[in-house]
Amino acid sequence: MNYNISYPFYLSSRRQPSDAAVVFGHHRLSYGALRISVQRLASSLSNRLTRRRVGILASRSIHACVGVLATAWAGGHYVAINLRTPPEELQRLLEFLQLDALIVDAAGVKLLTPDVLTAAPYAVYAPGAGPAAFLSYRNNRPIPDTVVLREPQQCGPGDLACMHLSTAPNAGPEGGYRAAMVPNGALFAYLDAIDGWYDLSPNDRAAETADLTSMLSVHNMLTTWKAGAALHIMQLLEMLAPGTFVQRHGITTWLSAPSVITGGPLGGPPPGGMPTLRLSLFCGAALSSKAAEIWRRATPNSLIETLHGPPEAPVACFRRSHEDGAAAAPGLSAALGQVFPGMQAEIFDDDLSPLPDGWSGQIALTGRQLATAYFQEPALTAQCFPIIGSQRWYLSGHRGYRDADGTVHHLGPMDMPDVDALRRLSENASARGEAAADTAAMSG
Repeated sequence: MNYNISYPFYLSSRRQPSDAAVVFGHHRLSYGALRISVQRLASSLSNRLTRRRVGILASRSIHACVGVLATAWAGGHYVAINLRTPPEELQRLLEFLQLDALIVDAAGVKLLTPDVLTAAPYAVYAPGAGPAAFLSYRNNRPIPDTVVLREPQQCGPGDLACMHLSTAPNAGPEGGYRAAMVPNGALFAYLDAIDGWYDLSPNDRAAETADLTSMLSVHNMLTTWKAGAALHIMQLLEMLAPGTFVQRHGITTWLSAPSVITGGPLGGPPPGGMPTLRLSLFCGAALSSKAAEIWRRATPNSLIETLHGPPEAPVACFRRSHEDGAAAAPGLSAALGQVFPGMQAEIFDDDLSPLPDGWSGQIALTGRQLATAYFQEPALTAQCFPIIGSQRWYLSGHRGYRDADGTVHHLGPMDMPDVDALRRLSENASARGEAAADTAAMSG
């Protein structure tokens, strides 16, 4: 089996070359046309991959999509870099990442100052003539049309698919960056779980709501192209009125952060305004009961669920349904849901021993979706991915508990006070007091 994350796209492009693969504004690329652009860029990349690591400095765009697929097609892994990175920080980040090549779109080109270029690899690919064409930025020449890689390179489950950059206080050699190294097998495990639940097909039209730096974009791209569906990329202004975008393009599947549907100045979508949506997924933060109800009224034909999970277990590894219309659990916890197949969640005490249901401790994960390591941070890797028993676990650094039906609830970072434990102690103390009073009354 080929675990290259571009391989499902390749199969779709063979089955349905004339169907739309990606739509952005007035540009529509079929699977066949997108495959040709990917093959050309991958062929140019193939001779440059020594570390097999390619940076992508891009917005939501067709060029970003080609960059992701071409990097994987050539047997490499990509690192999405935030466009809001200041020039001095970007220079240090490029030096840290040790890239073989850098792919930029029109927005990324604007960040290529002379100082940034000194830290960038020699191979920098920028937009050429056409919505999916590239040229060599340093000599302003189009890349050759020659295709030497007709099919994606063979990859195993342990080969890297991407590195996910996140920020954390005092994390990483760059003083704030942490890079989780995500293997192909982890993303294939995620895709297998999604396939088992949602039955995506070539008839679907998915919205790309997320920046490339978000793991949500991995879901939107890979699930869509594996199904042979069309990915419709949302432009910045379209994000302000998601209901209008859904209605205009007949979008059928949706995944976004809850803020996309609650943070716009135009308010929520009107009741019944998005009848084409059949699947609505939210990830990255808790979906409030109010937001869920607004979305439910606007999408009368849609399943609504939330997904949760850290980049160290991408894209998500917990699932929770909102179909019963129930409000979120009261109090200080947030329900993450039940763990994905192929994954296991436990609540560990300070000695890394499992706790019974209902007791709070550190949320820990093991299974097929785990990241490999943190880039250039062996000590942190050993700390966060220890071997416990015979299994490799990820210690999340977050507190939670599991209830009787297997739902895991999040209580906040471990360094915050364990308010759940304090509440339980208070409840137990009250119960003991009432029991003592009852005993005294019966004795009397």
